[in-house]
Amino acid sequence: MDVRLDPVRYEIFFNKLDQALNESQQVVRYLSGSAIVREAGEAMESFYLPTGEGVDIAAGILMHFMNITRCIHYMADNNYGGEDIGVFEGDQFINNDAYIGGMHCPDTCLIAPFFQIRQFCTLLSLLLYPLLFSSPSPHLAHTSPLLWHAFRHALCLQI
Repeated sequence: MDVRLDPVRYEIFFNKLDQALNESQQVVRYLSGSAIVREAGEAMESFYLPTGEGVDIAAGILMHFMNITRCIHYMADNNYGGEDIGVFEGDQFINNDAYIGGMHCPDTCLIAPFFQIRQFCTLLSLLLYPLLFSSPSPHLAHTSPLLWHAFRHALCLQI
């Protein structure tokens, strides 16, 4: 089967994909309750191959792109794709262990597999500072510790 890739259609597709990714990163940034995410842009949205190679990355701080790669390698090394855990449509994995993938402890990443016609194609990811869960309103500040404790020890958990 001879499948040829039209370079013009490829560029149109990639530019649309890149624009959507950058826009979603900015939405996360501006809706965040964290000053670090909102002001410094410490949020990243990206597409990765199942091997951990970055396909397209929208990052406020580019150093975080290896965090997701390390998480994907950890998942592969620990047989997340095997029958005992499995990677299925609708799954999401969360990690904030700096030894698995992170520049520092507060980094939290969310990885979701993407399927096309029931075939595992790529991974979508979001990395941000966990203070995203904090509230910009002092009246709602009491909600932050509960969410912080829920996610502070997430070791590439399947959720």
